[in-house]
Amino acid sequence: VVGLLMSLPTSLLIQSQQSETSPVDDLYEGLHVLATQSDARLAYAVYITVNVAFNVSLLLLVGYGSALLAFVSLKLSVPCVALLSPLPWPIIGSNPVTPTEWLIMLLILGG
Repeated sequence: VVGLLMSLPTSLLIQSQQSETSPVDDLYEGLHVLATQSDARLAYAVYITVNVAFNVSLLLLVGYGSALLAFVSLKLSVPCVALLSPLPWPIIGSNPVTPTEWLIMLLILGG
């Protein structure tokens, strides 16, 4: 509950700085799509499942190994996201990775 109370206003503030439209209208539109389209609900259910599995695996990794091992594992997630972003996702679509983003990822992996 505390996370929701903190993240929702922060998200609305960031969206208001990045978008020409009202962030409340964008939130309403997103919730409307989630409520009316079955593909959106399925995609959200898959997201929740993967997110919970990721968080549980991270907790198990910290419990078995160390926080440093978990940190290094999280550093590897950035290039994985970059490799998956050009795929045609059902809701968000594809997003090609720019050469600048590749350079930043190489810097992150380099340490």
